[in-house]
Amino acid sequence: MLGLLVTIVMVFLTPGEAGKLYERRVQRAPVRALTGPWILLPLAGATVWFVKTNGALNAYWRSLGAR
Repeated sequence: MLGLLVTIVMVFLTPGEAGKLYERRVQRAPVRALTGPWILLPLAGATVWFVKTNGALNAYWRSLGAR
């Protein structure tokens, strides 16, 4: 039960925190906590959520010089 609760929270928390990284650098955030509901769509939703969230994080770190 606790694992399910943590998973639900992380689906919203992860893109929310990724968006804040952009906002701290005064850039438009490509993802926000509202990206979380994508996960509710069967199969395709989880893929969209992952691609959007992971892509935003990768782009952020590349902009700071990561390889």
